[in-house]
Amino acid sequence: MSLVHKITELRKLRGLTQEEAAKRLNISRATLSRYENGQQSIPAEMIEKILHVYDAPITTLFPTDEETVQSSASVLRERFEKSDLERIHQLLKEYPELQQSLVEIYHFPQKKRDLSVKQLVHLTQFFKKEKI
Repeated sequence: MSLVHKITELRKLRGLTQEEAAKRLNISRATLSRYENGQQSIPAEMIEKILHVYDAPITTLFPTDEETVQSSASVLRERFEKSDLERIHQLLKEYPELQQSLVEIYHFPQKKRDLSVKQLVHLTQFFKKEKI
């Protein structure tokens, strides 16, 4: 299930209309509709706000099981270079908390996204080397 479908289902599970949810999120109903229909990218800050307002853990939207990690890698293939995808897949397995950073990076323009992935890879390699 895609992120937008999960967000829509989560809203419905909480018994909220788009209007009610949009009011709690401090956005217009039209903006929420565009998020839920996949017509507009959801900023990372809004994902955090949605999780807070819907009182849901991040794993509701981004599970960390092996199947999901594999699925995430396949979705990201269109956005990242193959060499980076292999690193991303390994990093997600080793550091599931990096998912939020990858969600944020996913919405960056291509040039900034490529640089950010490389920086994230280098940073996690440093942490691993230093056993942080």
